[in-house]
Amino acid sequence: MKPISAEDKMVLCLKYNKTINFLFFAVLIAVSILYMLSFTNLTITDTDPSTYVIIPIIMLPIFGFFYIKKNIIINITKRDVIFGVILFIISILLSFYLRVFLSFLFFTYRIDLIILPLILISLISLIFGIKNIKKFYLLFLYSIFASPLFLIWILQQNILFTIINTKIVYFILSIFLKGISYSAPITIIANGYHIGIGESCVGLGLLIAIVFLLIPVAFFYDGKIKKKIEWIVFGVVLMLLLNIFRMTFIAFDWILSGPTSALSIFHEFAGIILFYLSVIIVLLLQGKFGLVIPKIKNKNIKINKFLIIGIILAVILSIVYLMSYFPYKLTYVSPYMSFNSNGTFGIKGLLNSINSNGYNEEVLSYNNESYEIGLVNSTLGVNITQPIVISYSNSSYYYKNVPNIITYKNGVTGDMYYVNSSNHYFVIFEEVIPYNISNNQYEDTNLYFVIPKTSLNKNICTGNQLGQSLNNLLFLRFYNSTVTNSFKNAYCMINKIAIS
Repeated sequence: MKPISAEDKMVLCLKYNKTINFLFFAVLIAVSILYMLSFTNLTITDTDPSTYVIIPIIMLPIFGFFYIKKNIIINITKRDVIFGVILFIISILLSFYLRVFLSFLFFTYRIDLIILPLILISLISLIFGIKNIKKFYLLFLYSIFASPLFLIWILQQNILFTIINTKIVYFILSIFLKGISYSAPITIIANGYHIGIGESCVGLGLLIAIVFLLIPVAFFYDGKIKKKIEWIVFGVVLMLLLNIFRMTFIAFDWILSGPTSALSIFHEFAGIILFYLSVIIVLLLQGKFGLVIPKIKNKNIKINKFLIIGIILAVILSIVYLMSYFPYKLTYVSPYMSFNSNGTFGIKGLLNSINSNGYNEEVLSYNNESYEIGLVNSTLGVNITQPIVISYSNSSYYYKNVPNIITYKNGVTGDMYYVNSSNHYFVIFEEVIPYNISNNQYEDTNLYFVIPKTSLNKNICTGNQLGQSLNNLLFLRFYNSTVTNSFKNAYCMINKIAIS
């Protein structure tokens, strides 16, 4: 009788099946994208349609689990493990690089969702094998096209969509009410009231969200592709009709009874309630479109050492990817907001704000030393009699003998320069920050800090420099200890001031 090997004993002791493997996959996706929830609006707001992105983020792990319906044969080899680890390293380095290169725009356009398929491929290679990667292509496309970068044109139509909805509501009301008139572009006049439909009533973001919610569910159901598309379109049309009913009801009640507190509460919460109602109705009617829940065959998976190694590495790498975002308190600017700016870039609004708040001449204390802050105008003047000068400008400058280090805080990339000017040494910090000049308008503002080296001789702080070191390593920037310490102390000092 042939003796039982250690590997066969493991198979006899452990019943590892297809369902467990897909649960692992779903959980690891959730771990990998958990950081996204820290800066993603958990509510879909009508005033910012780009907030739809919370739905695909939540649905990504569920979509991954729904692949359990596929006939996937799992047999992990050494090649699968090596490929998964190498691809993960490439993915995380690419993530670091693009976060620095794109600054706050990385999160504005959710480039993390575009990179995510590389992480998913790494996980798939480790727990399903390379040969199964192509079967997950819809999951990759779902993640990529969830990025607002690919939906900018649609998001920009929110105002046009508002106008169309206003005309529809006006037409319905005019059938039942006399003396009603339409005032372009988004106002209905009746009974002495001016009712503005506004972007806060329309909910284009909710329509996009329902599409991203139904796509994974349609994938899971068995049925013809044509019927699945019709089912998703039905959900969008239902949501649209219910929202028109909501706006018509609110306008009708407003005209007859005036703007009451009850009407205000209904207006605030009705949109998201109708979203959930639409989802429930669509799910209940899936049978009408010939869509049925598939029968899942839960097959046992043969365990070998590479499968165990792959699962362990997949867990570790998912946690590493999550932790790579921990050092950053992210600055997020909505792509919809930024694209609806007035198109001007300058510093007038920021300077007015700073002057009105007394920042133009303020003394701060750090480690019992006082540093005076002053504003410099269009030319970068360096006042060597004052420890710190802050400059706001849109001009560009020539630096002499300038090593440069990359820093990264609050999701915004900054550059530090070590400058020799007539034997006077300075550290100059430069970054472009998004300045919110109103509810939906941003200006790109250049922010400069100029710090004489004489103010940086002491080690004024200690901290984790790993992030900055990695950034500079990726951009092949290396410096001696004098420059590095000056950069570190300048960075700590600037963070202490924390105007940005």
